[in-house]
This record gives sequence, structure tokens and C-alpha cells, in this order.
Amino acid sequence: MIKIDSFFWLLSFFLYVCAPVKFNISFSLLILLLYCINCLFFFKKNYSNLGYYNFSLMFCISFLLCNFVYPVFVHPYFPIGLMVHDFDDSYICRGAALAQLGISSFLFVENRVLMKCPFVKEKKKTILRNDVFDILTLSLIWIYALFVFFLSGISYNLYNEILDSSLTLISLVHILTIVTIIYRCSLYRNKRYSLFCIFKREWLLLTGLFVAFVGLTRIGDRGPILQLSFAIFTSYYFLVGRVSLKRLLIVLIVGLLGMIYIRNNRIDGQYQAAMEYREQKYGTTLPFYIEIFTDLIGNARCMYTGLEYVDKYGYLNGKSFIKPMLAPVPFLPTLATQSLFNVVPSQLSTGTILTYETEVLMGRNLEGVGTNNVVDIYMNAGLGGVCLLMGLFGGLIGVLETRKGNNVYFLFCYCILMSIAIYIPRSTIFDFFRTVLWGVFILYIRNRFPNKFKCYELAIHK
Repeated sequence: MIKIDSFFWLLSFFLYVCAPVKFNISFSLLILLLYCINCLFFFKKNYSNLGYYNFSLMFCISFLLCNFVYPVFVHPYFPIGLMVHDFDDSYICRGAALAQLGISSFLFVENRVLMKCPFVKEKKKTILRNDVFDILTLSLIWIYALFVFFLSGISYNLYNEILDSSLTLISLVHILTIVTIIYRCSLYRNKRYSLFCIFKREWLLLTGLFVAFVGLTRIGDRGPILQLSFAIFTSYYFLVGRVSLKRLLIVLIVGLLGMIYIRNNRIDGQYQAAMEYREQKYGTTLPFYIEIFTDLIGNARCMYTGLEYVDKYGYLNGKSFIKPMLAPVPFLPTLATQSLFNVVPSQLSTGTILTYETEVLMGRNLEGVGTNNVVDIYMNAGLGGVCLLMGLFGGLIGVLETRKGNNVYFLFCYCILMSIAIYIPRSTIFDFFRTVLWGVFILYIRNRFPNKFKCYELAIHK
């Protein structure tokens, strides 16, 4: 007897094979319905273990916006309102079917892991106190916060240029921050503290983060705010106390409105200029309920452009995987790509390739269109790669779900993935690789050499 999750995967594969060569609204709607039913089955079956706040839910919401909203709700009514270039719409149905096959593989393997692996609650690996790490992290947070705050008076593009040379250091600060947040939240585990009391005890850490967030808001850089906010909330949710669904929805809605405000008020007017260009050239204004999600919905173009690229030039045979897989070792990606292909790693990424293809279609230079996690795999490893790697990714998430409750290393990995859950569908599934490996190593060093300073305890812990 075929189980339901197997049926979803087989049906997804069948629909991909039978995808029409021209855009068909009925087929796109069928794919959307299959996606919704597939997700509803998964979350209903695993609700008792996963609850209503988990990686898969955030990932699937973002995946929905990136792959299935455009074919059904945008293209039939606003065909040039969002995709401001001429692309071959014969790839829309095939792209939606490929995305459904990818997410079906992800949910299939994760569901099997959740069924077979018991959820372990007994704590075995905890995070130990290390005041040297805490003081170092606090110092770096304040340096970063003041640096960003004073940079917030310049343009968004100049800010990016300045920080490009410091990305490794900033990544290290983010990792140390998340490790410290996990430790601070663990101090309140199984204890009844009000949020006000926690804020009062952690004022130095939270004030530093607040100053950084203010600077980033003035600049218009939502990424670090979103990632650190998700990491903080995830640590609080799983270590301090569960949050009611009502409060969770309030937090998400406020966060969404905040991200929209930051996007619309970048100091260089980049977003407003893009909207004016679209309205002037195409005479199209998108409805508010579509415009607020354009960053995700517009990502669908990467899927179609990527499929067309493979049909024209063939597969990349894993070249784009070199950079993220070797990124944990400094300079190794550059050494590998220059030795093998005589190019820098960024030139092999699907984001760079799709940007170039889009520039050709539009006839003008672009800052970067990004990529799509499914088509990124497809361009490098084909259909089999999509099924295999998305399935392995689902298996990884399943393992983290079952072990995050008793092992701080798994909890740290889970926090990192939660912090980029909504980004992965419009990026690659390997973006977390370096951050996770570096973070686990830092966490190991922290636990390997625990220490205490009495003066620090009087100032911070009391």
C-alpha cells in the first residue's frame, strides 16, 4: 500500500513530466492546490511534535511566495507588472512543477525522519558559562552597533561597499552573538521570569543590539535584523518559554510591517526608484497585497530563467557548489575555482549567471537578481539532484527537530537555519554551511574552556 507522502511525491513527479509547454492557468492552480494539500498533511501529522513555530513552516511559507504565487495570482493579471523583462512564459508551468517536486522530496524525507527518530528531551549537551566569550561578544556587538549607527548617514550602496571587505568579521560577530544569546536564554530555562525582568537583567546585550538595529533600519539593510531577530526569538521560544499563537502572529505581523517600512525607506531611495521605473515604462501599479511580497514573489523569474539557461547551455555539473561547500576554509574556494576554471568563485554562482542572463533580456545593468534554491540545484545536478539534495535537506531538518531539545550543538544549528529560513527559497540550501561549521567549532571551544569572573557575575548575572 502506497503511503500518502509517497503518493504526493509520485504525483508531483508525474505532473512535472506532464507539464505543458505553454503557460496554463489551470495546471498552475493544480500545482498550487497540490502544494497546499501536501503541506497541510505534513503539518497536521506532525503538529504534536513540531508545534506552530518551526523551520519547515517558515520555509514553506517563503517557498510558496517564491514559486507558486506568481503563476496563479500575478502572471494572468499583471504579466509585466512584476517581471520587468521579457521571458519565455512556456517555462512557468514546468518551473512550478519542479518546485513542487522539490518541496515534496523535502517534506517526504523529513516526515520519514520524524516518524522513525524519537524526540529526545533529556539534556545531554549543554552550553557552559564562559565569561571571556561573553565579554568579547558584548564588546564586538557594541563596536559593530556603533560602526553601523555612524554609517547610517551614508547611502545603502556605499554601505555595502564598505562592509564587503568586512563580511568575514561580521559573520563572526553574528555567530558569537547567537552563541551568547543561546547561553543567556538557557539561564532562564524552567524559571518564571517576566520579559521586563529579562530585559532588565540583559540590558547591556539588548541595548547594543537595539543600537545596531536602529542603524541598520536607517540604512535599509533588513538582512541582519531579520536573521538576528529570528535567532533571538527561536532561542527564547525553545529555552525560556513557549509563546502563544496569538502573540506569535502579532510578532510576525509587526515584523513584516517593519521589514516593509525598512525596504520602502532606504536612504538612497533604491526601492522607490525601481517602482517609479516600472510604473513609467509599463504603466502598471501592483496591488498592495502583492507589492508587500515582491522580494519573494519576483524570485520566480530566477526559476524560469534558470530552466531556459539549462536548455540552452546545459548543466553546470556542480560548479556553483564549490564556493559554499569549501567556504568554511578561508581562501580555499578562490584557490579551487582559479586553479580549475581560472575564475573567481562568484562568477560560478547561479546568482551571477542568472543576473547576466536577465541583463541580456532587459538590455540594462542590474545589481543582482539572486537565485532560487530549487533551480540552483537543477542547474548544477539536474532533476535527480533536486530530488536527492532537497530530500537530504529535509532529512537534516528532521534530525535537528528531534535532537535540538537535548543537545546545544543541534539547537545552535537549528537557530542558524531558522534565522535564514525565509531566505533559503530565494537563495541556495548551502548558505548555512560555513556559519554552522564555524559556530559549532566556536561553541566547542567555549565549552572546552569554561571560566568565571566574579566581577562580571556581579555586574551582569545578578
